[in-house]
Amino acid sequence: MKTRAEFFLTAFRQRQWLLPVLLSLLLLAQLLLSVQQNSQHADESTHLYSGYRILKCGDYAYGREHPPLSKMLAAFPLVLQNVPVDCAAAPVGSEEADEAVVWLYGQPNWWKLLTAARAAASLSCVLLLIATWLAARVCFGEREAALAAAFLVFEPNILAHGALVLTDTLTSALFVLTVLAVYRWCVKQTPWYLAASGVLFGLALLSKNSSPGLVFILAAIAAIVPFVSPEVPPEKRAPRLGRNLAALVPILLLAAVVVWAGYGFQGSSTRQRRASDVSTEAQAAPGSTLPLSVRALTGIRALHLLPQPYLDGLIDAHNVVAGEVGGVDILGKHYLRPPRFAMPLTISVKLTLGFFGILSLGAVGLALCGRKGLAATAVMLLPVLCYLLLSLLVKREVGIRYLLPVLPFAVILGSAGAVVLTRRYRWAQAVVIILLVAHAASSLRCYPNYLSYANEAWGGPQNLYRIAAPDIGQAYWQVSEYLKSNPNVPCWIQAETFIPPDAYGIRCARFGLLTVQNIPDRMNGIVVLSSLNFAHLTKHGEWLAGFQNAQPVAKLGGSAMLVFRGSFDTRSVEARGDDGIAMVLGRRGQFPEALAFAEKAAELEPDSAFTHMFLGGVLMENGQPEPAMEECIKARAIIRSDPNQADVEPLTDDVLRLLSSKFGMPLPEGVTSEAPQS
Repeated sequence: MKTRAEFFLTAFRQRQWLLPVLLSLLLLAQLLLSVQQNSQHADESTHLYSGYRILKCGDYAYGREHPPLSKMLAAFPLVLQNVPVDCAAAPVGSEEADEAVVWLYGQPNWWKLLTAARAAASLSCVLLLIATWLAARVCFGEREAALAAAFLVFEPNILAHGALVLTDTLTSALFVLTVLAVYRWCVKQTPWYLAASGVLFGLALLSKNSSPGLVFILAAIAAIVPFVSPEVPPEKRAPRLGRNLAALVPILLLAAVVVWAGYGFQGSSTRQRRASDVSTEAQAAPGSTLPLSVRALTGIRALHLLPQPYLDGLIDAHNVVAGEVGGVDILGKHYLRPPRFAMPLTISVKLTLGFFGILSLGAVGLALCGRKGLAATAVMLLPVLCYLLLSLLVKREVGIRYLLPVLPFAVILGSAGAVVLTRRYRWAQAVVIILLVAHAASSLRCYPNYLSYANEAWGGPQNLYRIAAPDIGQAYWQVSEYLKSNPNVPCWIQAETFIPPDAYGIRCARFGLLTVQNIPDRMNGIVVLSSLNFAHLTKHGEWLAGFQNAQPVAKLGGSAMLVFRGSFDTRSVEARGDDGIAMVLGRRGQFPEALAFAEKAAELEPDSAFTHMFLGGVLMENGQPEPAMEECIKARAIIRSDPNQADVEPLTDDVLRLLSSKFGMPLPEGVTSEAPQS
């Protein structure tokens, strides 16, 4: 007869899927309740419009730098509602973000559409939870799976992005499933695991443009498993290594078929031609000077091994990642490019202290295991190490959402090691419970502002704007509610995203680089500033210098939007507005009209390298090369005296090169005739 303990253990195993199902419901509840209080993330309209154009128009060219799978998942509910869309080709030079915003907010029920898309997108987060639970259970055991899933349910960064129309959580889920399938193939060598590996890798490639890097992780797993798995006898390690590496060929071929299927077996972008197509064609031309990675992509493109929109998107994404950066502000200091400590700093701020605790506990527990469980530990650790190493090679700032694919592996490792300790020491059980409670409490404490999460050691969400800018457009509903409690007070809002504030009931005058509007010398009343530019008032950001010594009366969306009240000198803001008007007029070809605004901006902000560089460009377009050269030389002199403005130098040098090519003017010393290669 079975003992009572054996009976309950058997019953639990028969209902083993009950736990992930219950945790999935808890996860969905948090996601859908919190996201209802967030306005549109800056990227959501573009992704949603792109996914809908794919489903309705077969247009894979729009937003091609992001593969289609995640976007199609989010857009599917809109297909059921037959939302109108113009499938005609967009003109060359049109801004995709502008098109997407006009389309989304042009729908009378736009909020319901966005909510439905977010509900569909949240299913990828459920898949991530199940994938994490399954990987932990297969690699380590049921207790480890339960603990890992519980930690993931309250992970604030997963909650921040899980219900948004983005690509990160689906990619994270497919990363876990692909790694698990390849690991099982290396151990069991069955055709089903081989086929699953190829299909899952193909789906990962269709979800995000960083997924090709997964091939290095899979190769590392195939190489290491024969030497750490106890299921492989020593005499069979070398043959198994050969079979594992050879298996990468059918995996890649099957993944390629899945990618072709994801693009409807379309070989080219026939629906429309974007402005970026011109630069892509130039890069793909024979004899062009390109980095090795881009040459490889253009070679594959020439052979038509993968769909052209997919490869063009990878080339576009490579240019963004490897191109020159515009500078970043971290901890009150301006950097021309992200410093090496940027990614470790992001991790130290955005993960809960409870998460760090379980990782530390897990490291101790796994170290005590010795070779027992070494294969599973190595397989879970390799993606973390490889992904973080690849992230260090990126020239641009790496936000926490780009690191989401490593979080499931990290939480599995931490949980596995922690369970080892709980089996050996009674005190460890209490510590694990305390860490889980602390993790959940820290996460729930910032509800619904998960996008602004910062742990207690860094001052929490209200202090994040002093470390890094948390504004990506998510706090407009909260701004609207705040203004309702302060009626009849003149108000201004800085809006640097494409999201229209008036759609959220914000009836304030708008200012910022994306706004075509005259700005007064002085603002009186309520001024709402985005942390995107206000976070660090270095010399680079001195156009908001009028607010430098003021204290915000409220912080909304965690600290995404900062509210000031009083009277403020805004002449430098006026200069930024004049540059914005000049920029729009220049795009329309109205250069004489643009010149008046650019000259006014340079007068208002004479110590800004940007205003002089911009004025030089407008003067050049008006056929005045000598004054244009003088303005660019002024900009370079300002940059030499103020290194914080050095990120304007590449733009200034570009204007000087154009002056040289169009008017035959000699280049100043230190400026080369060709832009440096990235």
